[in-house]
Amino acid sequence: MEIKFNSVKKAALLVSVLLTINIILSSCISDDTKSISDTSESNPEVSILITEKTIPITKENVKFIGRVAQGENDLWYMDWTNTGIEFTFTGTDAYLEMGPVNAAANNNPCYLVYVDDGEPRRIDELTSFSRQVLAQSLPFSEHTIRVIKVTESTGTPVTMGDITIYSSEPKEPQLLPPQAASERKILFFGDSITAGYGNLGKPDNKTFYTYEQDGTQTYAALAADSFSADAHFVCISGRGVYQSLDGSFDNVIPSYINTAVPSLNLAWDSSDFTPDLIVVNLGTNDAWMGVTADKFIEAARNFLITLRETYRDSKILWCFGMMGNYYDGHLSKLIDEFNAEYGNTYFLVLETVSVFSAEEGGANGHPNVSAHQKRASALSEKIAEIMGWD
Repeated sequence: MEIKFNSVKKAALLVSVLLTINIILSSCISDDTKSISDTSESNPEVSILITEKTIPITKENVKFIGRVAQGENDLWYMDWTNTGIEFTFTGTDAYLEMGPVNAAANNNPCYLVYVDDGEPRRIDELTSFSRQVLAQSLPFSEHTIRVIKVTESTGTPVTMGDITIYSSEPKEPQLLPPQAASERKILFFGDSITAGYGNLGKPDNKTFYTYEQDGTQTYAALAADSFSADAHFVCISGRGVYQSLDGSFDNVIPSYINTAVPSLNLAWDSSDFTPDLIVVNLGTNDAWMGVTADKFIEAARNFLITLRETYRDSKILWCFGMMGNYYDGHLSKLIDEFNAEYGNTYFLVLETVSVFSAEEGGANGHPNVSAHQKRASALSEKIAEIMGWD
């Protein structure tokens, strides 16, 4: 009996020890789990890794290029030549919701996408609002993306939605503060020449197509780039100062001084961009419509007065002649008189382009890129003289 009793006693003791060990282990495991949970909730250094972020566009997180305005549904709209956005991020991929408000056969808006300092990629076939790939499979690092609408307003403004950034590595992508604005600012007013009508085309092409247009390869854009200036472009083919090529007196370029998106009639606040220099290249279409010098000069003077009232400290340069010198003498006299009265007003005659030659001719009687490059040099020299820029 003694043997049995001792056996039972030992068994009971063993069970007691095992139960105690189990309780201790359970307590330790429970305490550890709580500790991890508490740490994840209370310690900001422990968090779930996010590899993709979708971010609404704001004035604070991107740099707008040209006149961009917010419209319905918090979307942003761009319509003028050389408008767009620029943003900087760390990550490997970037996307943008964008697309034309409505598609137009052969005349859809076209874009250039710049990734860092690389050659731009052109998009010609975007016909609807969708998420577009801007960059993919980049090294995880800091990158700057620019999206530029290089075609003019044709009644198909472009909407922009959210930016999406992504990391293919186990690192979190970040949208960084945008690049600072340039200390130099130029505002251009023009017609088809400034918009780059047909500068990618050939002289035998007699029809307007946006895919033959690149606003970044015009005399105006190239001159602005030579000074690293931020530039705004208010220009539409066929428009005049007194009368446009379609016969209208209402859709002339001076009517768009305070317009951000002409196709939607969205307003522009002139205080958002104060140019150091305003460059005007207008009058060709007035001449084609047979507008008399007296009527043209009166309209031009009124335009200059409005510009001076809107931008009191800006210098104004009127250049003319790339597609004819019909009003040269009259404009030169007007500028001299206006400068005597208001100051800081200048005139430049640009060499007439041989628009039907293989060397300088683009589509439908307009300058090609080579011709624009040559006139850009002359304009840059004049700007350097006026502004003291190098």
